[in-house]
Amino acid sequence: MKAVHVLYIAGWGRSGTTLMGNILGQIPGFAAVGELRFFWERNLVGNHPCGCGSSVRNCTFWKRVLKRAWDGDPPPPEEMIRWGDHLRTRHLPMFCIPGSTRYFSRVLTPYLNELSKFYRAIEGAGEARVIVDISKYPSYAYALSLLPEVELSLLLMVRDPRAVAYSWLHPKIQQEGQDSRMKRIGCVTSSALWTSWSLSGEWLGRRRARRFALVRYEDFATNPRAAVEQVLAWLGEPAGQLPFNEDETVRVRPTHTTSGNPDRMATGRISIRLDDRWRSGLPARKKALVTSICWPLMRRYGYLGPWSELRFGLAPSQDGGARVSRGS
Repeated sequence: MKAVHVLYIAGWGRSGTTLMGNILGQIPGFAAVGELRFFWERNLVGNHPCGCGSSVRNCTFWKRVLKRAWDGDPPPPEEMIRWGDHLRTRHLPMFCIPGSTRYFSRVLTPYLNELSKFYRAIEGAGEARVIVDISKYPSYAYALSLLPEVELSLLLMVRDPRAVAYSWLHPKIQQEGQDSRMKRIGCVTSSALWTSWSLSGEWLGRRRARRFALVRYEDFATNPRAAVEQVLAWLGEPAGQLPFNEDETVRVRPTHTTSGNPDRMATGRISIRLDDRWRSGLPARKKALVTSICWPLMRRYGYLGPWSELRFGLAPSQDGGARVSRGS
């Protein structure tokens, strides 16, 4: 049976992953499903809405998925959540140990079996060539790489960590119509997670995925059409029906995203522009703090030093994956 093609978008939060996923979800043959890593706790236990506005249990798309995968009776969410606890950020170093693939394949067998059914059902219910999963966690990408039924393409999105830290200092409404807010995260924690998720995302992408590529938020926000065209070319997909208008705004229809940044609910005509409020809004001492933690990868990704004016693009590598390329 042909493998299910999953485009996994990784990267620390507030880096443009939600918007990229939603745009790709507008393309025929692409199914944007949000952060499936949290499907069990946020949708089957919690009440996070589907991107279409309905609850996931009442959404016609997800009802079809649950019917195809488990005849409408999915495994107990508590069990899936418990298995998912083996895939947290603190477990990332374990994935690098020789023999870890065999170990986790054995330990997580029940969880992986259910994930195989889940993604195969999404492919069928959505008639999708590509499932766009923006779970972001590198550890969950590792789990998907253990599934022989999945062809994994990993797209790592990065953003200047000073901009990310500034964004995490400001709350966002968690769900439309509710008072709950996404938690705020301090600069030290944000910088540490930005570094660990970027490093592990790149490591996993190069070693565990069929294809790997990296795109910077700044390049995507400055020229979104070109960035999306590059992603499609990297995937070997045609770029004939992009949802962009002549003025470079994007037309977004509702998707069936399960959870994620509340911006996933935005529809209609959306203007994409670079958000650089951090340059004047983040105090100098906090900029220095973030830079002191993140400077090695900031140089690697073009945020410091002589590469700061150059952009990163996507280029195919000889082994069939993709490498980071620098271009003017």
